Amino acid sequence: MKRRELLLVAGLLIVAAAVGYMALRLSSPRHGINEESIKLIQKGMTEAEVVAIVGLPPGHYGQEGILPDNAAPLEGDDPRPGNYYKTWSSDSMGILVRFWRLGKGGS
Repeated sequence: MKRRELLLVAGLLIVAAAVGYMALRLSSPRHGINEESIKLIQKGMTEAEVVAIVGLPPGHYGQEGILPDNAAPLEGDDPRPGNYYKTWSSDSMGILVRFWRLGKGGS
């Protein structure tokens, strides 16, 4: 009888661990901060087009305080007039895109 109870408890622990693992796996962020997205981003794209490719607005989508070596934790104005940049980063990589802000004349 003891052996049967022990096997039951062990089986329940294995099922609980599997369910927990699947819950963590399914709740992990789904984003396009990857090499495939980088290949799709082209010169002249708007910020909205890049957001559509990456699947998220600019920001850091990894652990708090952890940035990969190749991610620039920067966002804002570029020192060159008319330029600004946005970053997308995860724990494993980052994407930095420079955009051109159109002037009042629309050119």
